[in-house]
Amino acid sequence: MPRRPRKDNKLERMIVRHEGEELMPYTDTVGKLTIGVGRNLTDRGISREESRYLFGRDVRIVQRELKTRLPLYTGLDEVRQAALVDLGFNMGLPTLMTFKKTLGFLGRGNYDAAADELLSGTGPNGESQYYLQVGARAEEISEMLRTGEWQQ
Repeated sequence: MPRRPRKDNKLERMIVRHEGEELMPYTDTVGKLTIGVGRNLTDRGISREESRYLFGRDVRIVQRELKTRLPLYTGLDEVRQAALVDLGFNMGLPTLMTFKKTLGFLGRGNYDAAADELLSGTGPNGESQYYLQVGARAEEISEMLRTGEWQQ
């Protein structure tokens, strides 16, 4: 877990005071994408450890949101829950909540219809916008909803 500045660390307190702390990315005075306390994302990026820490937190946030906002989630098996977490992680929960037919079929235990509905839409060949954007990922998630089995 990333370390926070210690209250007794005068150097870190001074730098935070000079840099400020922005929790959303911004472009600094020389055009570098920056976040936090002067973290230059353009040139430095983040470490794998930082990436995995943020990723883990984001997954837990989606799981918590699903438990709160989508009661059918807790009644699903682990694989179908994972499929919903992937969907929520990918598109955000507000967008996932607009998939009313898919979620309705899931809530009724009609997994084949839920899987089919996830992929169907108004695309050139009847594909959903979700499928057009993520392709194989959509097929994998759809199959997880259909079968309740991990794919690949």
